Amino acid sequence: MFRQIAAQLPPYPVLDKDKNTKTITVTQVIKGNELIAKSLLAGILLEDIKDKEGNKINPKTTYHITSSQTVMVNHFEELKKCKVPGSKEETLAAVKAYVAKVMEYHNYTNQTPMEPPELPE
Repeated sequence: MFRQIAAQLPPYPVLDKDKNTKTITVTQVIKGNELIAKSLLAGILLEDIKDKEGNKINPKTTYHITSSQTVMVNHFEELKKCKVPGSKEETLAAVKAYVAKVMEYHNYTNQTPMEPPELPE
């Protein structure tokens, strides 16, 4: 049951104790030709594709690209925490509360509201 619900939920960031989103730094190792291909797919002109020193990207060189990414909640793991042994009603109430919290965040941060997933009875 939890997997089906988790699969339908929108992304939800992990928040620290100050209610700020947690981020991690990710370093990607990517070949120059793949970097050029991805840049062209993103609509960047070939003459605009340069490394951080301003040199043209060499297709044979390997580049290390560092970016910051928001850490997202694993909904399945969070939903498993909602399980109350021996009480189906309390489990369902906890699941509904969690889904409501995620949907409220999604509808607050996005222009297109989303319908919450259907919960099994």
